[in-house]
Amino acid sequence: MSTHKKESRTLPPLQRRIVLYLAKANPQTINEIAANILSGSKSTWRAFNSLKAKGLIDEMDVKNYRGREYSYYWLTDEGVLTATIEGAPLDIILTKTQKIFPENRILQCFLEMAPIFNPDVIRIGYSAIKNKRKLQDIDLAKLLFVVMLTDIPLQLYTEVLKTLQKYPNEYELLKTKIEKISFGIDQLKKVVWDQENLAS
Repeated sequence: MSTHKKESRTLPPLQRRIVLYLAKANPQTINEIAANILSGSKSTWRAFNSLKAKGLIDEMDVKNYRGREYSYYWLTDEGVLTATIEGAPLDIILTKTQKIFPENRILQCFLEMAPIFNPDVIRIGYSAIKNKRKLQDIDLAKLLFVVMLTDIPLQLYTEVLKTLQKYPNEYELLKTKIEKISFGIDQLKKVVWDQENLAS
């Protein structure tokens, strides 16, 4: 799987460092993250709280050590897509997502298909879940529908189908969602044509 790079940035420098670091790491405490990215604790806490407020990171686990509880954090769905926009390698973040979110098949499917399409697909996916934190099957269906309306080679459709077939339950859900979207567009076209006929 290819590495996906983007020139434009969506986060301030320290927040970006935290997101990119977590994309390659396991869930960690804030202090562990600060130590690993060689950042001061106060500035890391400020950046960390900003990322939490944006819905890009969230608590994954709480562990007890010597009578004290420590929260472990990682990326949300929106955080994962932000990391890819910021330049995180798709193959690495897919592997981490499979390990940390084994049940989140929609996000895994999206990450596996993303390198097949134009890089802007990731930005569309990011826009679809912005402020929702979680990618849903309808978001992926809309994304695929938009892609199918573009002029892409037949070979890419084959690659997309092969990827989707690795996720059979999600594949069936997506087919239903896409059919509903297609039906809605057909209905809209009928209304437009009827109005044009009345006008003429």
